[in-house]
Amino acid sequence: MPSTQAIVAVVFSAMLTFVLAFDTAHAEPPDPPEPLGPADLTTTGATLDGVPGYGTPDGEVNLDDLGYFLGHYHNPPPKPLPAIVTDPAFVIYNEITYGRGVRNEPGAVPHVPPDWSWLGLRDIDVSYQRDEQTGAFLWGVDGNGAEVAFDYDGIEAWAARRAGDPNAVLVLDIEHLPMRVLVHGTETVDESISKIVRAIEAAKRGAPDAVVGVYGNAPPIIDYNAPLQAVLRPGGDRELTREHWIVQSRYLSPIAEAADALFPALPAQDIDRPDEWAIFAEAIIEAALEHGKPVLPFLPVEFHPASVSAGRFIPPDQFRAMLELVARDCNGVVIWTAGGPTPWPEVQDRRFAAELANFIQQRGLKR
Repeated sequence: MPSTQAIVAVVFSAMLTFVLAFDTAHAEPPDPPEPLGPADLTTTGATLDGVPGYGTPDGEVNLDDLGYFLGHYHNPPPKPLPAIVTDPAFVIYNEITYGRGVRNEPGAVPHVPPDWSWLGLRDIDVSYQRDEQTGAFLWGVDGNGAEVAFDYDGIEAWAARRAGDPNAVLVLDIEHLPMRVLVHGTETVDESISKIVRAIEAAKRGAPDAVVGVYGNAPPIIDYNAPLQAVLRPGGDRELTREHWIVQSRYLSPIAEAADALFPALPAQDIDRPDEWAIFAEAIIEAALEHGKPVLPFLPVEFHPASVSAGRFIPPDQFRAMLELVARDCNGVVIWTAGGPTPWPEVQDRRFAAELANFIQQRGLKR
């Protein structure tokens, strides 16, 4: 039989609950929010929540007010979500087959990729503007610099070759469209988003069981300097540039919603500054994870063709550190080359394969 003290505690708790419920039900309604003023929406430089001056008019109408509007009203920032772990084994895909545009040209002899089948790396299908079998443009820019209309039926037919394969992963490499809303404007970027979403939907019609996504700016926008400079050299315009990058990246969220997974690019720039790449990669991955979709970055084995270290392979130990960083928060990785040496050097083949084999063994990944 409960004690008198226990009975009193239960009764008191019930009475307190009733009083709080009664007060809440009969409370005065809150005052209506103050109406927004004209186009002056925020203080210069404060386009992100948490930055001093965010949402406080400063008497000046400029791009920061547009950035505030886009980020807060037109396309509110998504709530951060944890990474969705669809496979605890961390999947590794091999896409070292693309080199210097040879797969974009009908009749060209493709490069021979390294044979890493013994490592258990998985296949992935990436379309680079043209259908590899027919040579027909699916999207992109022709030899005269003119944009080619999207062939959505062609994209569906390309994807249909993997129909029925539950392990199929299809990636559309669409890089030619204007994507920066603060530069190109909402009308232009909305059109770009619509084209990409329609391309994703076409691929899904062709291969309903496949994982479909877009390479690169899908989202976030792949910008090496914006996240980097604000960390290494904070203040002033660099902080503003980073905020604009985040706002413009979040504007592309309809692409992330349409895709099954996100495939951001993580190009390497400088052999002497691996710490800078780490800052850049962490910012890109963090921005991608906001959308709650699996994230599988494209990780190169050589430096970007437009970088200060162009034409050089990433040192295998540096590549291993990059791989470990990606594996911390991502669901997988696509091993990839931005240019593609001809032929694939045997010595590099052995060194990269050794690092991959050691990584797979230490993590106990499935083969």
